[in-house]
Amino acid sequence: MNLTGRYQGPQQERLLLGLPAAVLAALELGGYNTTGTLCQTAGLAMTSATRGAFLAQASALFTPLLAACLGMPPSRALWLSCLLGLAGTLVIAADPGAHAALGRWPALPGGTARTAGLAGAAPAPRPLGDALIVAAAACYSAATVRIPVWAVQRRVPPLQLALGKSAVLAAASCAALGLAAARGASRGQPLAALWPGWRQPQGWGLILWSALGPGALSTFLHIKGQSLVSPAAAQVAFASVPLWSALLAAVALPGEAVSRGTWLGGALIAAAGLVAALAQRRGAGGAPSASSSTPG
Repeated sequence: MNLTGRYQGPQQERLLLGLPAAVLAALELGGYNTTGTLCQTAGLAMTSATRGAFLAQASALFTPLLAACLGMPPSRALWLSCLLGLAGTLVIAADPGAHAALGRWPALPGGTARTAGLAGAAPAPRPLGDALIVAAAACYSAATVRIPVWAVQRRVPPLQLALGKSAVLAAASCAALGLAAARGASRGQPLAALWPGWRQPQGWGLILWSALGPGALSTFLHIKGQSLVSPAAAQVAFASVPLWSALLAAVALPGEAVSRGTWLGGALIAAAGLVAALAQRRGAGGAPSASSSTPG
């Protein structure tokens, strides 16, 4: 269906500036993903991984609100889930327990602390980290609302969406690297100063895993799933993200603290996701839509 209301068949239509739908989708979804990734990366340098994972579930609040703004008002049960998600986010933001863990984080090889500063440096103020994580959740929610529009209504193949979204993020990362390298060169600093530990294989292994696992694979599965699976089934899986994050953080990050307030807030957010899933299962029944929510 083109802008004049005429059906064009299976081929992709051209929209703004004559660009194909796949290109516009890549620019839009990639923009949301790039902004969300930058906010989340900066935010995780100022708070714990578990706390950040719980706060990222504020997308359970943002996604229905954005969907309502686009003419898809949620049901009463979904609004209840929004309130539960907001309550959980506020509980986590007000919890002082996780903040103490920042000072106990050990330094990585090469003298870099996990707070992205120098070993032993005081952590940045936690409210800023919380705000950045919540901003990232809003970006991910915007992408979640728009993915079904491009995948289902505009018929852009999920693989093209995943590749385009990742390409925009890669281009933005290369541009940021170029700017940082140029700034360092103007100050007489070598390129290696941007990453003092670049000779260490552990760092390259983490980057490779992040690119292939949580990056490329999860992006494709997310977009493919939202074009095939009902929001109710997806939301049940999304509600378990904070729990998996807490378990992985406890195993991979020694000293990671999970306070009672963080667990309480996470439980409220998980309950919000389950309420939304049950409401959609009783209602819409199963067609993919823009009302499911997840970070990234």
